[in-house]
Amino acid sequence: MSASLTGKALATPNSQRLGSLAVLAVATLVACADEESALPGPGTAGSNSGAGRIQCTYAYRARNEPMDGQTGDEPAFQFQERLLSVAANESADQLLGELTLSVRYSADPFEGDSFQLSADGAGLRIFSTLFQFSAGLPQNQFSGGHGFTGLMYFTHPSAGGDYQTFCEAQP
Repeated sequence: MSASLTGKALATPNSQRLGSLAVLAVATLVACADEESALPGPGTAGSNSGAGRIQCTYAYRARNEPMDGQTGDEPAFQFQERLLSVAANESADQLLGELTLSVRYSADPFEGDSFQLSADGAGLRIFSTLFQFSAGLPQNQFSGGHGFTGLMYFTHPSAGGDYQTFCEAQP
């Protein structure tokens, strides 16, 4: 058996549901497109994009466990501290212990804002992390004054030593 249609659309419950879903889907897409056009894109986050500075605090100590005859009060057990501070589109680095610590804050109108933190030693990348944010500086959110990165620890793989770092936004 074959059925032929002669210009009349058959209205079945399934075809009515599909038509209703299609109308709903189009309405939803239009509403989402209108909302997205009102949102700022990467690098267009308003007047805060690229404003302020990012400051990182680095600490290093050569040892963390006393050996025979040591009390833990020796200079090797005391933290040395350094600060690196950068504004938008700046980078800085500094030697601390056996590692060169580097920071870079980029404010790019197409890619958005980002911040890279890394540590290199003996020609090797020991540690690296990238933070991406599109609404100006990130929010300092970690307790203990540990900025937007939180407190991070790492160790030189051959020379040892404890390294700690955290970075904070400074509007």
